[in-house]
Amino acid sequence: VLERSKEPSTIGSTSKHWYRIEAPDGKSGWTFGSLSQPFDPSRKAETFIELGRRRLRLKSKAVADWIELVNFLGRVAPTIPKGELNARLRWMYIRALQNLAQNCTQTNDKRCRTGPVAELQRKRVLHYVDFGDSGFFVNTELFWKLHDEYPKLPLADEIGWAAARNAMGGECEG
Repeated sequence: VLERSKEPSTIGSTSKHWYRIEAPDGKSGWTFGSLSQPFDPSRKAETFIELGRRRLRLKSKAVADWIELVNFLGRVAPTIPKGELNARLRWMYIRALQNLAQNCTQTNDKRCRTGPVAELQRKRVLHYVDFGDSGFFVNTELFWKLHDEYPKLPLADEIGWAAARNAMGGECEG
């Protein structure tokens, strides 16, 4: 860390300082403190998991917070080799998507119709249903794909149960 902002800033519902950092290649820039902590390259997966856990526990109602976490986990999970740590990060990504979908459904935040959320819909990761149980929903195939890729991990049971309970929208009884 080269420098810290004098005053904290608020993004979504999170207030943190900005930090000017320098990467090993000499590039420097500013990062928001909510997704920052000391980083040991030999433990990057564990660091990413801890950041994800911390953010998932916040249960923020701000769409911007969930967009930020989805983008972060979507960016870092592919950098971790296949295995249990990769599975955990990808599972956190799906859980962050669920929180984003829920908060987009509960609010009329314009970001839910544009930008990163629209891109997630284009990629068929999220979808919007405007009949029956209307709202935003996570594509259940994401759950099953992850479950089937790691069926022997204890985490697979949790993912499978979540897939079976994942709302699909437009469903009705009777």
